[in-house]
Amino acid sequence: MGLKERALRAARSGAGGWLAYLGVRFFPCLLPVRIRKMDRNAVRMEHPHPMKAGHEIIVPRKRIRDLVSALRDDGTWEDICRFLSGSVDFERECLVCSLGTRQEVKQLHFHVLPDQGKHVPDGVWTAEGTLTLSADSLVCRDSLMRRLSEANKAGRRDMTVRWVRARESSGSTQIQKHEDNSRRKDTDAIFV
Repeated sequence: MGLKERALRAARSGAGGWLAYLGVRFFPCLLPVRIRKMDRNAVRMEHPHPMKAGHEIIVPRKRIRDLVSALRDDGTWEDICRFLSGSVDFERECLVCSLGTRQEVKQLHFHVLPDQGKHVPDGVWTAEGTLTLSADSLVCRDSLMRRLSEANKAGRRDMTVRWVRARESSGSTQIQKHEDNSRRKDTDAIFV
């Protein structure tokens, strides 16, 4: 078994979230993958076992268990969005994040995949449990929390969120600051 296989097996273990966090936070140069971009908030790197060419991952350098945990903290989510906006080209790539049992490594991470151009309308759930959103909605924290809360109440705990470029987009898609005027619901009940 090679170094990449051992690292991935360790990351998927019970203590894997902590191991992934420690590696990204303190020892990124020792990870057995090529680092594409790194700052104080996150690291973008090759996936140790890519599903297809161009498959990379983005991992926050702060210990964050999952997407819901990140969304509960304004500052954390803003830091993540800032890194994502400067790291993901939504004209060519899409961003994917899994929740529940679909998240094998218990440290928040996003998969960056080549965009296949197969878009479903914004806000639609697929039969497989994937919610597709436009890249512009990434910074609408309250709206995303509301959608995840509604999914949880409907019994969906194992899901995937996928962000893609806006269908009507012409030119470069930039993540912009949106004002979300919706009221924040009781988000502490999500995924309890």
